[in-house]
Amino acid sequence: MNNENSIENKSKEDQLDITLLLQQKDEEIRLLKQNIKYRDITLSLYKSLIEGKLGIKLDTNIFDDDITIYSNFKVNYTRGKTKEKNKNNPKAVVEKPFVNTLKKSAKAVKKTQKINVPIDKKPKKPTNKPIIVKKKQQIPKSIQFTKERTDEETQSFIDGINQKISDKSPSKFWLLSKQEHLNNIENLIESLENTRSYSKVLSDIKLHRFHLFKYLNESEYSKHVYSQTEKIKKIFKTRGKDDKQIKALVRHKIIGAYEHRMLFLDEFEKTTIEIDEVELIKKCLDEKFKRKINFEKFSLSTLTDNICNYHLCITDVLSVISSTITNIYGFHNVVYLSFDDNDFAFYTLENITKNSRKWNMDCQLDDISNEVWDKIFNYLTSIFKKIYQKVYHDNQYRSDFIEVSQVMELEGIQILKNLIYLSDKPQFVKDFKNIVKSSNNYVPTEIDSFNLFTNDPLLKVNHKKLNINNIFSDIFDNISPNQIKELRSLIQK
Repeated sequence: MNNENSIENKSKEDQLDITLLLQQKDEEIRLLKQNIKYRDITLSLYKSLIEGKLGIKLDTNIFDDDITIYSNFKVNYTRGKTKEKNKNNPKAVVEKPFVNTLKKSAKAVKKTQKINVPIDKKPKKPTNKPIIVKKKQQIPKSIQFTKERTDEETQSFIDGINQKISDKSPSKFWLLSKQEHLNNIENLIESLENTRSYSKVLSDIKLHRFHLFKYLNESEYSKHVYSQTEKIKKIFKTRGKDDKQIKALVRHKIIGAYEHRMLFLDEFEKTTIEIDEVELIKKCLDEKFKRKINFEKFSLSTLTDNICNYHLCITDVLSVISSTITNIYGFHNVVYLSFDDNDFAFYTLENITKNSRKWNMDCQLDDISNEVWDKIFNYLTSIFKKIYQKVYHDNQYRSDFIEVSQVMELEGIQILKNLIYLSDKPQFVKDFKNIVKSSNNYVPTEIDSFNLFTNDPLLKVNHKKLNINNIFSDIFDNISPNQIKELRSLIQK
């Protein structure tokens, strides 16, 4: 008897659980159908808007997808009762778990590859309405696709440009490859163990290392500075130099002033940088991107990383962007297509194979210019605060802050100039677009393909100028409007 009651109670509990689960599933289905209904309304509005703006007719099924088809399935969660023998009570009724008929139908579809969807396969043509046909992107007639160069023709083209722009008398360091620089550095470090006059050797090591800016990013370069410095310090330790002497060598002879500042090493604010050192590093960084001899897939994060480094602290914004985004051989991954006197046809290289290059439009260069502006502005604001904090240990404004350290005189002033320029965002975007239009005006070949050739009618560009007073108030603590006015006059001299 007890066993029978136990089984009966268990059966009732199972029934209750199944009933609740069915109710939950019914509510989920109701919400799903409601969402699909709203989605269909939204797509209908977008379809009408696109047709009105572009003057075209879209296929009525252009927005159909798996969700639409899926929504037409009849979903029933059922459960069946069967009498099964039970060892303890043969008369007891045992209920099987509920069966999801949708899953069953999905399996059946998979086997037969046929689905019965309540959609007319051959809808009747509406009377007095035009037949709707999907349109392919029409290539503007003014765009002429040329023949792709062979490898031999490409190399000949590169050699011809190199002859035109090559230095008349390049230094012995300039012509070396990355590996040759690294090998020479290792040999020079080994020679320090025995040489009596080490000043010239340490100077040559720095020069070789500066030239690595042509090949390495800031993070990779920093690793070489640290590893080479440690090797040199060990050699001088073996030669009997004490810690104080070694520290002086590191500051004045082993590591350059620019490297000290870039890495924020101890007492970097006391270093004095020579103009020749600055010009060499600028030249190497400029060479790094302009001399690439192959196409590379575009990456927005890579672009902003290449722009937002210490180079921005000694150079104006537009020069850094120009050297980063242009290529003297035409191997760009951000380009402009000149047709119909347009101001919107900017493209990024999204995919490369041996026989194709696929480009996606960044209409009016809106995505790239906004992201680059944002990253540069935040980087410069942050690094100015970092330098100022390291020098003065606070962010209180000082009217003579430029005179105290050469770091503030060079990097500090350049950073503030760059921030003032960036405050006029409409001008920045215009200048950025002009760089691409003038330097990266692309002539496509037979293997190039572009996803769009039309302007985006829904894109509304409305960049606003920033208040310079707010920028300086964010950088400095307790700076007054009169002090901001004096500082701007000082910077713009």
